[in-house]
Amino acid sequence: PVTAEELETCRKQHRERVAVDERENSWWLSRLQSAVRRVRCGTTAEAAVAELKAPPADGPLVPAGDLVNMLAVTAKLPERIESLSQADLQSIAAKLFARDRSVVAMLLPE
Repeated sequence: PVTAEELETCRKQHRERVAVDERENSWWLSRLQSAVRRVRCGTTAEAAVAELKAPPADGPLVPAGDLVNMLAVTAKLPERIESLSQADLQSIAAKLFARDRSVVAMLLPE
């Protein structure tokens, strides 16, 4: 199980990463691109963005309202960090480190 101390450490690291990322132009560009991809692909899922193909440069214009709604997901990131619970973190860890996707390796000296 995840302890309260581990949860707070996770939150602190995430807040620090977000603070650094917000100062970098590449982060903002990636947020805009992912919002456009979500709108064009008709999804609001944050996790699905990495799997979406880049929209064509000459594709249809994105309605401003849809784009604003998608960018709101990014704007709420600090709130999502603070609302993260121990149960949420445990669930994420279980998905990331599933027993059926683990590897056991043994390093032998030469």
